[in-house]
Amino acid sequence: MAVANPPVASSLGEAGMVYAFAVKDGKAQPFRPLTDAAAVADFVWIHVNFATEPGRQWLLRQSGLPPQLASMMLDRNEEPGAQVFGNGCLIVLEDRQRDFDADGGELAEVHVWLEANRLVTGRWRPLAATDRLRFRLQVGEAPPTAPALFFHLLEEIITDLEAFGRKVRRRFDALEDMVLDDAVDGVAGELGAIRREAIKLRRRAMPLRQLFARLQNTLPAWVKDEEGERFEPLLARIERAMGDLQDCVEQSRLLHDEFAARSAERSGRNLYILSVLSAVMLPLNLVTGLFGMNVAGLPGLDDGKAFWWILLGMVGFTAAVMIWFKRKRWF
Repeated sequence: MAVANPPVASSLGEAGMVYAFAVKDGKAQPFRPLTDAAAVADFVWIHVNFATEPGRQWLLRQSGLPPQLASMMLDRNEEPGAQVFGNGCLIVLEDRQRDFDADGGELAEVHVWLEANRLVTGRWRPLAATDRLRFRLQVGEAPPTAPALFFHLLEEIITDLEAFGRKVRRRFDALEDMVLDDAVDGVAGELGAIRREAIKLRRRAMPLRQLFARLQNTLPAWVKDEEGERFEPLLARIERAMGDLQDCVEQSRLLHDEFAARSAERSGRNLYILSVLSAVMLPLNLVTGLFGMNVAGLPGLDDGKAFWWILLGMVGFTAAVMIWFKRKRWF
């Protein structure tokens, strides 16, 4: 479908809005809340930039929300959760910040006001899930109701969590192969980074699971009647993601133990070889030290073959020591 033309985008930006859509018969069209009428639409979605003064003023004065409710929606200290107010529901979610240069992992809040025919979302920083949801509306068929669109937003947040979990799992599998192949360069630092990332993602998933439990008991009946059957599949996806992340954390501990054991074995083997060489070389060092003294009376000074006899004796002694070590299975 057609994307908003520049004048529409400019008007939205001046009003403190990121984008807005009016949905009718499964089709989403760009929508200007300040000038366009939405009476013929099935529902509208308005995404507001709370970091701008026009966006905050629109929510406080022109959104139609009670001032106290609008102030609660602008409160950045609100914890993830859901509260019902009259014919709507105020929901606070956590989403990953959209990093336009790389895949960022920092979280930020998205505040949601859900009504039967309107979905208002607000953020202070660009977010990944809402941006993907906008793209889905632009290129595909829109959901029939505002609650359905809200559940699409939840699906995008969970999908993003699962994608990061799979990325951590791939990094862990590659690191596991390196440890088993004794390729140890950089393993310790990478293993610690993977464990921290898995723990961070698990901490991100835990409030989301708790939020879903609250939503099941908090959302109005008109939401549950339309979309109630979607709770269980989404909750199951969160549980699987948390289980995979927990497995990754536990396996990283086991892999760390394996890495430490292999490192200790390798160090012990190297020290053992050095000990054997020291035992072999110690008598030879004693002989060379004695004959290296530049004093009178050393035997063999007048014998032209003395050097070769001493060298032959040292080689024979070394061979005898090596054979003895071999029989004792020390080498």
